[in-house]
Amino acid sequence: MATPSWMTNQDTSSHSVYLGYWINHSRGKILGATLTVTDSQGSLLIAFTALFISYVATRFWRIFCFVAHRHLSSPEPRDALHHQRQAILRNSSSAESSLWALLLLFTAWRGAENRVLRTIPLALFALVSVISFTIAGGLSSQISSSVGNEVLIRGENCGFLDSTHFTRDNKRIFDTYVSNSINNAGNWAQQCYYAEGRSGMLDCASFISKNLPAAFDENAPCPFQDSVCRTNSSNLRIDSGFLDSNDHLGLNAPADQRVQSRLVMHCAPLKTEGRDTTIWRRGGKYVLYDYGPVPPSWRENITTNFTMMAPDSQTQYNTSWGQIGAATYQLNTMIAYIENGTWNPKQASFRPYPDIFRSDADLILVFLVGNGVVFDKPLDDDWYRATAPARNLTLFALDNITNIPSYRPVDAASPMGCIQQYQFCNTALTNVPEKERCSPLASMADAVTAALPLFNSSVEEFNNFTATSPVASQFVWLTTLLMTMVNDASTVIRVQGAHALDSKRTLFAGSQGAALPRDQWKRDVGLWWSTQMAQIQSAVVQSAMGTVDEDMLQVWTKAEGVLSGGEVCANQVCFSPTLGEKEKKKI
Repeated sequence: MATPSWMTNQDTSSHSVYLGYWINHSRGKILGATLTVTDSQGSLLIAFTALFISYVATRFWRIFCFVAHRHLSSPEPRDALHHQRQAILRNSSSAESSLWALLLLFTAWRGAENRVLRTIPLALFALVSVISFTIAGGLSSQISSSVGNEVLIRGENCGFLDSTHFTRDNKRIFDTYVSNSINNAGNWAQQCYYAEGRSGMLDCASFISKNLPAAFDENAPCPFQDSVCRTNSSNLRIDSGFLDSNDHLGLNAPADQRVQSRLVMHCAPLKTEGRDTTIWRRGGKYVLYDYGPVPPSWRENITTNFTMMAPDSQTQYNTSWGQIGAATYQLNTMIAYIENGTWNPKQASFRPYPDIFRSDADLILVFLVGNGVVFDKPLDDDWYRATAPARNLTLFALDNITNIPSYRPVDAASPMGCIQQYQFCNTALTNVPEKERCSPLASMADAVTAALPLFNSSVEEFNNFTATSPVASQFVWLTTLLMTMVNDASTVIRVQGAHALDSKRTLFAGSQGAALPRDQWKRDVGLWWSTQMAQIQSAVVQSAMGTVDEDMLQVWTKAEGVLSGGEVCANQVCFSPTLGEKEKKKI
């Protein structure tokens, strides 16, 4: 089984699993009873299990013979067949020897009365016993995988990435970690989420769930005011549904200690009419796009009355032939995180205008810049909008030289708006209506704040990791990981650049030769979503494994001593191959 790429840089020698007895709550207290041992111990245990089965088979048959012998005994006179059958039951050492003796007895007494009823039932029962225990002995080797390959992570170095440790000196550590995490999650997403008909090297079976579920609504309304979106009926809304902390993420806990989380992403290409202005600046021609001003803390300490600036189309496509092959897409993102129902100046790169503002969601704007990329065929996609004529492409085939037309995006930069919402539920609240067990869909900060009363917790307890119940500890731990070790779509795009686009797979030498579908932008958004989901899956495992790297410890907060003594960390389940160690046997 393959090891995920995000494990290759870890010191796996210190990330061993818990060895011993534990309960896998996904299967209940009885069927979930599990014993994890090392590979060598497991091999010995399997060998002794086969020997034990043979011993049980012998004892079982002896007990049966004793019961049958007593049942058939009688003080009344009986014929020789009866006494010979009793002698076989009295002296038989195994089902095999009894079966052979009974068959010989049957053939010897051909003329005896009721010889079939007096010998064949016992012979058939002996045969069934032989077959059953032979099969049981043969299948004893499957005991280590009969209920799956899940193991508990020991959690000794459990913790999470803590931005409060951020300094100028350790910025490199933060950047390296985030980059590795997103790129590896992107690889996982390409092969295990968004890989319809594609082949991959990963077996997609290292996490508890191959991938997290999602419902795609490709005919969703505009998430903003209708006048902003290019279409009000064919946008994309992705809903994860309620993800169970145990069943989907492997936070091993009984039913009354589980947390459900829900993520929603709703995107739509935006209109540019009336929001674009062409100017001359720094010796070039640029187009300004205005969806809200940028605060001074984000752009040269000067408030600007536009959101994003891009070179105009003529500048982008006035490229020498030697640079054509290097052309690739450019993506620019702007974010507005919402807290207490309003935008947070410290966590927003622009102040959205009312027609795209949502008080119940974090907002992301993504601008797609063609940047010299040409299309062999026009693409009437609401985001790419590559229908404007561009330069001719020259094709060399044998002795023929052919010039074919190409196309470019209509806009210098094409904007898309996305909102992200979160919701958390306490499933242990069985005494209240189901709809009252969950916080409302909201931005990350507001969803967490609204959910705290559901877990009898407060903001102070959340910040100080002083949860007072197991289910509250689960909630604090899960939301902490979501906020510290999982990145939203804007960060995914900033790290991966053009590689965050699904269309980049078929971009060759600056030319989009493959015919892209008219809803290509939805595939791109689907890839961003899948990358986030893969990050969530890896975050719960990575946090439980922790780190012993000296550089990482500078930006790492250990969970030891918090969250009920780290009980949450010691109850993370994953598949053993994710550890990069010798596989563990699970009984």
